[in-house]
Amino acid sequence: MLTARSSYVSLLQQELIARNSSYAALNFLPHVTSYGELPVVVYQQSECGRHHGNFISASYRAILRSPEWRKRLQKVRSQGRRSLPARNGSWRELDSSLSSDALLMNIFCYPGVTRRTEVCRILGLEPGDLPEFGFMPRVPLLSEATERTEIDMKLGNMLFEAKLTEADFQIQRADLVERYRDLRDIFESRQLQVFL
Repeated sequence: MLTARSSYVSLLQQELIARNSSYAALNFLPHVTSYGELPVVVYQQSECGRHHGNFISASYRAILRSPEWRKRLQKVRSQGRRSLPARNGSWRELDSSLSSDALLMNIFCYPGVTRRTEVCRILGLEPGDLPEFGFMPRVPLLSEATERTEIDMKLGNMLFEAKLTEADFQIQRADLVERYRDLRDIFESRQLQVFL
């Protein structure tokens, strides 16, 4: 049974796949499609290494100039061996047309975007803050261990987690959420909806 949320996500995925298939073909961009029910467009870097179909040209040039940002391009696509044609080297996460990380990098690596007063005012940031991708916040747990989850982006004092086509990211078992040490200090936990 499809919920309204999963139906919306499915429609968004189909729309993104259709648009990327058309875009890649019309612009003769190096790409492949994944195996499976929804064949996702996965771009490849151009032969010269200066272009990538999944990125706005200005953003991609900025990413290549920054060692920290360029390193994020190397994040391996975990299911690439099973869902994509074989090739020399590994498929990368940000090659996928459904990559929320690539979406964030297209926006926030675009030259000058973090200096724009309108953007900074909307997000509550200081002009000129630079994004950090793959940030490890090391959130403390009740067990005195720290959570090892990676956050998509840190910009100023804000954390961003992009979920472009994931339907269930807002729902989690209560026992998993309650293991965070400062949960009750940060959230009005009585107002959190509990799903059992």
